[in-house]
Amino acid sequence: ILGANLAVNNDWVDLRASYFRTHYNTTAEIFFTDQLDLNNDGVVDQRIERRLKPDGSPYISGDWPLTDFDLDFYGLGGSLTFEHVIVLFDYNYVVYDDGYGSKFPTFYLSLVYNHDTWQPYVGLSTAKLELSKDWQGFGVGDAEEHQIMTVGLRYNLGSSAAIKLEYNDFSDKGDRSPWYDFSYHNDARLLSVGVDFVF
Repeated sequence: ILGANLAVNNDWVDLRASYFRTHYNTTAEIFFTDQLDLNNDGVVDQRIERRLKPDGSPYISGDWPLTDFDLDFYGLGGSLTFEHVIVLFDYNYVVYDDGYGSKFPTFYLSLVYNHDTWQPYVGLSTAKLELSKDWQGFGVGDAEEHQIMTVGLRYNLGSSAAIKLEYNDFSDKGDRSPWYDFSYHNDARLLSVGVDFVF
């Protein structure tokens, strides 16, 4: 990994910019599917997965555009602190030199009301995967997208502890039909209670 990070701040502004580049290489166990038309009517009657070689060892992927590629990360984030409001933000843009030509921007924004005891806050997070290369006929365009809405309340018990109540609404907006779907296939809602300690 090779990169750089730049930070600038004063009493009310904190800004951070970063960039890094790395090379990604991995292998994975793969399988093949045999589709059998037993009565020659043009309809698949049976599917057989082949995960193991005749000697019992698994099939392992080699170096190909989905397991061996470069990655570039660009990030910009920070905070703005006013008398009663804090604004937190973060934007990341990741470019993969893979078979899909994947581009993955993410964004986070949060507003916090800054009170000595109570700190209500709201947040919005988005992520979207875009494919720019038509790898093996897969197609191009938006592949996966989701959004998280957050509402929370923090109560400071003292200088070193706080109780936090938070609600998250996860919305799955991605769909790469008809051939495949990168999405999470569902929406979700989460209500959580936590205790923060500072040592």
